[in-house]
Amino acid sequence: MPPDAGKPAGGARPVGDGPPAGDAGPVGDAGPVGDAGPVGDDPPPVVVPVPEPRAGGGRPGPPERVRIVLAGNERVRTDPVLEIEEQTQVGDVLVRSLIRAQLALAVRLAALIAGLFGVLPLLFALAPRLSEVRVFGLQLPWLLLGILGYPVMLGVAWVYVRLADRNERDFVAMVDRS
Repeated sequence: MPPDAGKPAGGARPVGDGPPAGDAGPVGDAGPVGDAGPVGDDPPPVVVPVPEPRAGGGRPGPPERVRIVLAGNERVRTDPVLEIEEQTQVGDVLVRSLIRAQLALAVRLAALIAGLFGVLPLLFALAPRLSEVRVFGLQLPWLLLGILGYPVMLGVAWVYVRLADRNERDFVAMVDRS
C-alpha cells in the first residue's frame, strides 16, 4: 500500500483527528472533546481543504472578499455628486444654492444696467440743455442710449459670463471637497 493511502488529497487533513504528527498539544491535553465514548460511535471526520501554496513557494492568495450589509436597504449617502444625480433632498439643497447664487448675480447686473440706462432719460428730462449737446453731429441722448448702450450691455454680459463661471467652479469645488 502506498504511504499516502488513506490521506485526503491536496494537503487536507481530517478535522477532529487531533494535532498533526509530532505536535502533542498543550500539557494535560486529553485529546479532542467527545473521545470518551466508544470508537465506533464517532462521526466520520470532516475534511477541510488546505490551500495549495503558489508556484515559487509563496503564500496562498488573499481570501475572497465578501460584502456585508448591516443597514438593510438604507444607504448612507456621503457623496454630494450622488446626492445631486439622484435628486435627493440634500442634492436639491445643493442645486438650489447654485441657482440662488446665479440669480443673485443676474439681479445685481440687471440692476446695474437698469440704473445706468434708467438714469439717463431722467437726467435729460431734468437738464434739457444736455439733450441739445451735439457730439460728432449726433445729439447726446441718441449717442448715449442708441449707440454706446450696446457696447455697455456687451461688457456687462461678458462680466456676467465670467462671474457665473466662477460661481459654477466654486460649486464644483465645494462638491468635490465634501
